[in-house]
Amino acid sequence: MENLWPLLAVIQHLLVNLSTVHICLKKRKTTKEIILTLAAFSVPVLLIGEAILSSLPGYIPGNGYFVLVGFIYLLPIHRLYIGSLAQKFIIVCASWTYSLSVYSLSYHISLFTDFMTLSARIFIVQAIFFLLTDIIYKRFMRKYFVFVMRSIAPNEQSLLKNTCILAFLLIYTTHLSFVFFDQILLRVAATVLMFFHVIYSYKMIRRIIKSLCNLRELEGQIKYDALTNLLNRSCFNRDAYALLRNKTPFHLIFIDLDNFKSVNDTLGHLAGDEYLKSFSQWASDGLGNQGILYRLAGDEFVCIYKGRNPETFIRQIATSGPPDTGCKFAFQGASTGLASYPKDGMNLEHLIACADHNMYKNKQKKQYVKQLS
Repeated sequence: MENLWPLLAVIQHLLVNLSTVHICLKKRKTTKEIILTLAAFSVPVLLIGEAILSSLPGYIPGNGYFVLVGFIYLLPIHRLYIGSLAQKFIIVCASWTYSLSVYSLSYHISLFTDFMTLSARIFIVQAIFFLLTDIIYKRFMRKYFVFVMRSIAPNEQSLLKNTCILAFLLIYTTHLSFVFFDQILLRVAATVLMFFHVIYSYKMIRRIIKSLCNLRELEGQIKYDALTNLLNRSCFNRDAYALLRNKTPFHLIFIDLDNFKSVNDTLGHLAGDEYLKSFSQWASDGLGNQGILYRLAGDEFVCIYKGRNPETFIRQIATSGPPDTGCKFAFQGASTGLASYPKDGMNLEHLIACADHNMYKNKQKKQYVKQLS
């Protein structure tokens, strides 16, 4: 019976690790075929592995040599599951690291008691640990670890793989340094591995932060108009629909710059760009916290105004302008059109049509007055 306890502990490890691999990788075969294949593979591995390991110097219950045999399961796993060999190695390495950690804790806790034999105590304590942590660990692997592994670029998977290898070697070497406490070299090796594991962990963090920075930069390019730095049409639609969903009253102000074409025709497009930037900055400053200005296209702008008196801002747009347009062309004014929710429409399409119609009427009126004068 004494020789049976280590074998039962190994089988326990295999069941935990192989079930973790099974839920983390896509199956190439049916579950029944996978179970039969792994079971048939395990019989000679357990028999031959136990015979070889027991003949090695320093083999005693608790040294965990059998954990190293687990990596031979990459052979059937590679044929039974879909994915690259690197991905499968990362999952296997992470899973075996978890089971090794449980084994190491079980071994050290078992030393505090003296009932039954050491091998039996390790098996019982290990079984308790697996019962308490296995579900949590598998949930972590599926929700977080697999997501990271599949999301990282293929040319960057080596960093994750090396981190997993270092984690496994660190835990294994640390465990051995306690089992063979008189071996100073093991403690030195554990310290060195800890150092490199920290280095690779920081490299992983740096890679993640760099990706986040690139994502924020890309998000900024998508959200903001490159010329005026105002939010763009897609952001306007997003914000307007959010207000409509929450049934929050607001005003929609369409703005079209008067005679903008003459600025481009007279001084060129660079001057026109400066004209647009000056107006955008001036109008945004004038809004304050009462609203948000968006650039739709060209010289067309729209404002979501949340204050009570949009007429104040409209009057400011119509009667004044930026003191410095950035070019030699004085500000030519702007035509505006107002629509209010829910008074003028219950959806964005109706509000846009109403504001656009009112802006067109105001522009025609200004042109008529100009002709009379």
